[in-house]
Amino acid sequence: MKSTGIVRKIDELGRVVIPKELRATMNFATKDYMEIYTEEDKIILKKYNPGCFICGSVKDIVEYKGKTICRDCLEEIQKSVWLVDKWIYDKMQWVNLLHFLFFLR
Repeated sequence: MKSTGIVRKIDELGRVVIPKELRATMNFATKDYMEIYTEEDKIILKKYNPGCFICGSVKDIVEYKGKTICRDCLEEIQKSVWLVDKWIYDKMQWVNLLHFLFFLR
């Protein structure tokens, strides 16, 4: 966890103001909902997003590396990664073939 060096007072109603610069950095907008977590002696605020962070769907959601994502988007990403891996593998096969042919001369 990184310290910002910012110290704020809790007001009479229990509110704490999050500085504008920090809200901009963290991409918090006015009226955004926040989830509140506790961990030992810490309070953790996280922008509430019940749906997929890519398409916004709330159907068939899983959490992956701290992000909510629907299974459809996750499968699309996995397919894309597989296609890139295949493309790289195919290119490497051509490079290996050219090297082999070059050294045969």
